Amino acid sequence: MIHRIIAIVIGMMLSVTGSGAQIQGKGPKVLTLQECLQLARENNLEIQRAEAQLLGAGARLTAAFGRYLPGLSLSAGYSRRLDQQQQQFVNIGGQLIPVPRSPANSYSINVSASLPVFDGFSREAQFAQAQHQLQATELQAADTRRRVFQQVYEQFLEVQKAYRLIDLRKADLETAETQLRKLEAQYEAGRIAKPALYQQQAQVAQKQLALVQARNQLTLAKAKLLSIIGLSPTLSVEFSSAGLPDTMTAVMMQDFRQRIGTFQTVYQQALSRRPDYLAAQKQLAIANASLTIARSGYFPSLSASLSWSWANSELRDFDRLGRTFVGLSLRVPIFDNFRTNEQIQSANVQRVQRELELQQIEQQIASDIEQALLQLDAGERELRAATIALDAARLNYASAQERLDVGKISLAEYAQANSQFISAKVNYLTALFNYLKARYQLKLLIGSER
Repeated sequence: MIHRIIAIVIGMMLSVTGSGAQIQGKGPKVLTLQECLQLARENNLEIQRAEAQLLGAGARLTAAFGRYLPGLSLSAGYSRRLDQQQQQFVNIGGQLIPVPRSPANSYSINVSASLPVFDGFSREAQFAQAQHQLQATELQAADTRRRVFQQVYEQFLEVQKAYRLIDLRKADLETAETQLRKLEAQYEAGRIAKPALYQQQAQVAQKQLALVQARNQLTLAKAKLLSIIGLSPTLSVEFSSAGLPDTMTAVMMQDFRQRIGTFQTVYQQALSRRPDYLAAQKQLAIANASLTIARSGYFPSLSASLSWSWANSELRDFDRLGRTFVGLSLRVPIFDNFRTNEQIQSANVQRVQRELELQQIEQQIASDIEQALLQLDAGERELRAATIALDAARLNYASAQERLDVGKISLAEYAQANSQFISAKVNYLTALFNYLKARYQLKLLIGSER
């Protein structure tokens, strides 16, 4: 446990100066999703804050273990009389009788050890409480990582969506510019009127604007993702789409459904794996330990002590003047003005609150899973509909292009078919990434960090 705490401290000190500087020094770099998750684990401030709390929990566990060990204390003293040269007298019946001079120096040493033998099981409950607290802190840190990883994943999808939208807008613009060049040649040959040329120029300008907006969307998405993973939003970094599908078939969606299982399967997995739920169970165990500690006030306590003391005017005769003492101390509570009863009632209230919080988390998990499954259903339906619409729009666009080349349709009809095709592509892209988000959201609710 100590090695783990040291590793956390070292990681916190080196995370920014290590990871961020490394990327800055290499210039533009392409990051994969796994690399983004690793950078978030190292640099994200929420994760660092959660893992830093392990230091305090580890210290409390060490202190709880120390209650099983004897307490040791050592004291030493020295004093010297400053009026040693003056004759000292004692008054007896009005007569001053001189007394011998005492030594000027005085030394003393005292060593003592004490050990609680029984304290109403409070010591055992405190140690169990510290263990549960450490485990709860670890689980809370894991839950923080899980939530941050969700933000990284969803924002990574936004970046990839923006990349693909830019590619789509570029291709659309190139098609419009090619068509514009054809119309310019036809206009110069006197085959078309000038309004048709103006119409296509307006289409090109509109598609240029759409490309600029897509690039701005990418810039904002990248800046937000860099901020989440703990890097400067101004870094020149690209993100790889390796591992992300370009399409999603019905077979792939059905395979994911089979691996996820039913609602009851997902719910049971979540209860056994979700770190926030497991941390809530540990908090309930901590409350039960607090109740045991409070009840220990009704029990007698017994402690043992061992001490050795020595005093002399010179630093000698330790064996002759030293004294050794062994003792037992028993404390029996008789009446404490109802303080123990108040502590028990307060601890019991905390325990009830933890039980209610645990039930609330169970209900929230069930509700979240139900909503996630509904979102997955909606994502599947949306993706199927978008696939059908895209196929139809593609066929319609290809047909319109052929008919335009032979002069069977007008430019406006062709532009409409092209616009429908582009809209179908954008809708499919949106549906695909919505479905991927729904899949990851469901995995996250089960308790998977990735």
